[in-house]
Amino acid sequence: MRDLAGKAVLITGASSGIGAATAEAFGQAGARVAVHYNRSVDGAEAVAEAVRAVGGDAIVLQADVRDTAAVEGLVTETRARFGALDVVVNNAGDLLGRHDVEDVPDAFVHDVFRVNAVSVVAACRAAVPILRAGGGGAIVNLSSVAARTGGSPGTMFYAATKAYVSSITRSMAKVYAAEGIRINAVAPGVITTPIHDRHTPPEVMKTLATAIPMKRLGEAPEVADAILFLASSMSSYLSGEVLEVNGMTLDPNSSVLTRALDYPYAAHPAEYLFHGGQAVPLTADYPLNGLVPVIAVGSNRAPEQLARKYAGWEVAIPVTRHRARDVDVVYAAHMASYGAIPATLIASPGTLVELWITWLNDAALARMDATEAVGVNYDRMNVSIVFEDGGRRAPSSALLYSARRGALQLDGQPIALAAIPASRRRYEPMAMGPLLRQVHARHGGGAFEGWLMGRIGQTGHAARQILIENLAAEARIEPLRQISGDQAAER
Repeated sequence: MRDLAGKAVLITGASSGIGAATAEAFGQAGARVAVHYNRSVDGAEAVAEAVRAVGGDAIVLQADVRDTAAVEGLVTETRARFGALDVVVNNAGDLLGRHDVEDVPDAFVHDVFRVNAVSVVAACRAAVPILRAGGGGAIVNLSSVAARTGGSPGTMFYAATKAYVSSITRSMAKVYAAEGIRINAVAPGVITTPIHDRHTPPEVMKTLATAIPMKRLGEAPEVADAILFLASSMSSYLSGEVLEVNGMTLDPNSSVLTRALDYPYAAHPAEYLFHGGQAVPLTADYPLNGLVPVIAVGSNRAPEQLARKYAGWEVAIPVTRHRARDVDVVYAAHMASYGAIPATLIASPGTLVELWITWLNDAALARMDATEAVGVNYDRMNVSIVFEDGGRRAPSSALLYSARRGALQLDGQPIALAAIPASRRRYEPMAMGPLLRQVHARHGGGAFEGWLMGRIGQTGHAARQILIENLAAEARIEPLRQISGDQAAER
């Protein structure tokens, strides 16, 4: 980007992270860089030295960006020291802390807006007249993917400030486009920077990485490259854009949390054949002979879950729907690796509940055993179930994966799955979201989403196991009558 050579650039928040990487990148392009810092003078001086070492020039300026007069002073001092101002990068910002709306003090809300939003206004207010007088220039503001997604657990106020930055970037761009002042923004995703070192536990960062399609976190120089692009003539016909640098992230938190909160996933509207990774109509004469009927207590009834379990497998699995007497589907005293509380089946005299049956061949059954962690989390047993609908497709017995630790209890009672249709229930039904919040209230601390994220995946294994032990200590074990050991059900 040769056109940046000799350009005068102000970068706020440049003593570390994205700001530091951006300063060095401008230095490599031959620019003159004003490196701003608030508290870390040593960091800023090191960045300035790095800029000079790669061929640029640098000065170091201090200001607290919560003070709008100090921010405006940064702009005018940069112009005075370099004799020009061509580019302003509004990078300074901070999470400051994590709060939900119920516990946030007014002072925190005011502070986070002053740091992340009002400072941008102050810098642009001072820069626009200088850029206009110089015949134009570029402003690049730092937004965040949180502006679009609402942020990760406890960051709603930070996310709101970044949404403000994205919006005002577009608004200002319209106002000043005709004057040769281009105003754009970069919205990073999850980037390994000091802001996460301060506010995000390492295990949560690892979980977030698994939710990103590129399967890794971003690096500060990757964001710096986008900033230089928007500051250079290579983007001469771009203004009012918010460029996301996020590894194709839609929302790392929501994709992880949604899988937990959506359990047991949507049932298909009719009986179906799972084939080719999807649900297709099940014909009335489809042969079931030689297949093992397995009760799909919770998520295994859903094509979405079967697609996960049998990814890469060539299977044909009939899935039939029935109404069973004197049993109910309740939550188990367990947490799955993806954060959901799974289901189990217990006796419930008088209840009539919807149950789905998956009909498996030996290979598909072996795969199901492995995914259900038989002998660790579940026992596989052959049980007698009375199906009200009867008929050819209703077996007199079926295999069941029964939770080894029993049924989860709240206030001494099992909790039924609200997503499973039933009548004459003995136990209170509850959806996954409210149930997990109840578990969090009894066994957690801090913000709910952060607590849940910290128990998902391999990084959350230790915390999840402690929770499982606590749930098991309060569990109720009511196994259904096992009719013939662990032998296969009637075929």
